Amino acid sequence: MQTLSIKRKPKGLYSAPEKPKETTASAPGQAAAKPAKGAPAKAQTAKSKKTAKARIRKIKRLSEHWPELFNREAPKPLKVGILHDAIADIEARGIQFGTGSFKAALAGYTQSASYLMALSSGGQRYDLTGQPAGEVTTEQQQKATEALNKLKGAADGE
Repeated sequence: MQTLSIKRKPKGLYSAPEKPKETTASAPGQAAAKPAKGAPAKAQTAKSKKTAKARIRKIKRLSEHWPELFNREAPKPLKVGILHDAIADIEARGIQFGTGSFKAALAGYTQSASYLMALSSGGQRYDLTGQPAGEVTTEQQQKATEALNKLKGAADGE
């Protein structure tokens, strides 16, 4: 009798048997051409589109509750510690916005290229009401610039 473990399933029982890999070489002695690293498959592309749409919906939800602060076209640097202020505001106003969902929306907003550009340009930080609440330090500007360059590098396929 064969027992199944939780970590893996035996090959061939639950999936199609593996096909032998084909190797095509353009000339004798050369290795087969591999697809480009990072080339998305159709399923991955559909999944990334779905994820992007979900992120946009969450950011729109942020802008519905705090329009003076969350704007995708012209983002403002957020106050340090805005998460705690926003969670307290959500509870005080009775907004149906889960903590995990809010954190995901905030992460999507703060990791966007437009927000990183606003942060790297420096200036004032803003609280939930849109009022100035501190300044962006030069160290924070440098980190934002590095993150933006890394994001652009990933988009270029490096």
